[in-house]
Amino acid sequence: MVALFVVRWVDADGNLLAWARVPASPKPQASRASCPFWPVQPTSMTIERDGAIAQIVIHWPDLDIARVKALPEPQPVTAGQTYLFTWLEPIWLVAGMANIALAPVTETAPVTIGVPTARLGIH
Repeated sequence: MVALFVVRWVDADGNLLAWARVPASPKPQASRASCPFWPVQPTSMTIERDGAIAQIVIHWPDLDIARVKALPEPQPVTAGQTYLFTWLEPIWLVAGMANIALAPVTETAPVTIGVPTARLGIH
């Protein structure tokens, strides 16, 4: 499985400075622990307009969720610059359920699953 993420570099006013599609693969950990998504290749970002990168926005389009990480200091960039980098951390981390006790579930009535005969052409 490979998930697609969209990474945006924006300035303090939310203006887009650069963006890239980043395919990432999950690397599940033992049991119910967290599952980090690691990019499958280095990421290339080309600056589209002059400005200062103030935030990195990572969007997971399949789930339509995003997270924003503010930089400690804005980083000035110039249109046309290209950055190629390897990620030092996962692009996304799905928190696990370690140390959460799950109560047992008991079904008190039988469950019957019928065959959808109309779809098979049987009447």
